[in-house]
Amino acid sequence: MSQRKRSKGVGSSQMTDGDEDFIPTQQARYSPDQVNQKVNELVQFLLVKDQKKIPIKRADMLKNVIREYRDAYTEIVSQAGRILQETFGLRLVEIDPKVHSYILVSSLPCAQSNHPCRSGLGIPGGLWGIPGGFGGFRGSHFPCAQSNHPC
Repeated sequence: MSQRKRSKGVGSSQMTDGDEDFIPTQQARYSPDQVNQKVNELVQFLLVKDQKKIPIKRADMLKNVIREYRDAYTEIVSQAGRILQETFGLRLVEIDPKVHSYILVSSLPCAQSNHPCRSGLGIPGGLWGIPGGFGGFRGSHFPCAQSNHPC
């Protein structure tokens, strides 16, 4: 077994002045424009998956969107979450930590008091009046209180 002698030059234990502050980070490797493009692609991907009502898996995000930017995953996902919250009022919520699956959840407050059936405005039967109109109308009125729909 041969042992190598360590060189007396600049090594891991000895650094020159100014080298102490340099630590390669995600920002140094990728430009802000590159990261922003991946963030925008991820937001679009998340919205399409949510529209299809498919849970979003971390593996799908990495495979389909993030690809070679894997080491910037946390930064990209956090920025995408911020954009979803600020722009669409949606939160990215992890529903299964083992599989790393996510869904988008609305963070906007419910407007139950503005519902047409409760406020007395609009069509008394709402959209339920149309299917019920074929056999459910009594006269010209389809009252919310007597119907079986959620109003």
